Amino acid sequence: MPVLVPFVKNPTLMAQLPPEDAEKLEGLTVVQTQKVLEWYREVVIPARASAYRLNVEKRTFTFDIDKLAAPFEKPTLILLGRQDTHVGYRAGWDILELYPRATLAVLDRAGHALGVEQESLFRALVNEWLDRVEENI
Repeated sequence: MPVLVPFVKNPTLMAQLPPEDAEKLEGLTVVQTQKVLEWYREVVIPARASAYRLNVEKRTFTFDIDKLAAPFEKPTLILLGRQDTHVGYRAGWDILELYPRATLAVLDRAGHALGVEQESLFRALVNEWLDRVEENI
């Protein structure tokens, strides 16, 4: 796994969070901006509370993504953060052959919150993928 090194540090912003939340946010992201802080407050904190209430221990797919019976022949988008220390990015290469219609993008300057840290690029890639999906309907 890559080492998490913040590219945009903002101690004043991080001080707005309780120390435990600031530590968790620092473990997810490499960009400390107001938008990332708002995402953490509005999405991550409530999601964690719900997960604990529901006793969600393991988050997995309903199938094994790297052991398909046959290649998945539909448009696929695999987005990974180059600095993601939770999931990493290298395994994306390992499964690519199983998804012949896949776009694989490893976004620099992005940890586990790549949709917020690299929002414009993330949206462009998702929109392009949605266009390909619509072509196949």
